[in-house]
Amino acid sequence: MSNSMFYTGLSGLNVAQAALVTTGHNTANVNTPGYSRQSAQTASASGVNMVGVGFFGSGARVTDVTRSYDQYLASQLNQAQSTNQALGTYAAQISQLDNLLANQQAGLAPQLQTFFSHVQAVANTPADPAARQQLLSSSQALSNQFRTMDLYLSDLNVNVNQQIAGSVEQINTYAEQIASLNTQVAMLSNGTGKQAPNDLLDQRDQLVAELGKLVGTKLVVQDGGQYNIFIGNGQTLVLGDKATRLAAVNAASDPGRTTLAVVNAAGNAVELQESVISGGSLGGL
Repeated sequence: MSNSMFYTGLSGLNVAQAALVTTGHNTANVNTPGYSRQSAQTASASGVNMVGVGFFGSGARVTDVTRSYDQYLASQLNQAQSTNQALGTYAAQISQLDNLLANQQAGLAPQLQTFFSHVQAVANTPADPAARQQLLSSSQALSNQFRTMDLYLSDLNVNVNQQIAGSVEQINTYAEQIASLNTQVAMLSNGTGKQAPNDLLDQRDQLVAELGKLVGTKLVVQDGGQYNIFIGNGQTLVLGDKATRLAAVNAASDPGRTTLAVVNAAGNAVELQESVISGGSLGGL
């Protein structure tokens, strides 16, 4: 009986130690992006049957270490962040066009108004050399304005193309890392009797959140906990331990514009319709 009391007390100490270790881990990762607070789950140990007396408790045990995480809430947050990123990126780009074209002092409208007023002046007094000179001057100013706008819009187009290419490379990096974590999660879960590797799950969820800021995604969880991720109208990006590679290519309809393509098994880039790409900074671009 004395031995039983000793091991019962020892089990309580082990449970308390596990809880302290878990709390220490939470404290150490308080500033880690994407980290979810973990908790040690405990239960009473199986009782020992004393014949003719009954079952005597034999202490406590740790059954699992779980993380405070809700898949539904995380999905809703990711969708909101993806939409916000798309709208913010779109607004940043379109505001540059708005400032250029709608500016009442330095935009195109005042130059056109001046030009046509001088055309009317020449029409009214065609023999007036001053009116003719004003028309020539306003014509030259309008021509210069068009050239300036063309240069600005060309630079803006180049900038958007570069951002698209950069976003595509980042998406590929995230997709490969998620596929790699899928492999690790499946291997560790199977090797530990279905116990979840919480820190790896947090890392993977953080990557999914960052991916959603770049492009709208749809997440499907496989049996076994692996993630399948789709973009657009169902184009596979991550399928278990496999990641589909994307490419930034010249659009078939306009070689001056960069668009998104999927690299197939043969190594060929198949262009995606831009209308199906939404969400994230890439959707906004």
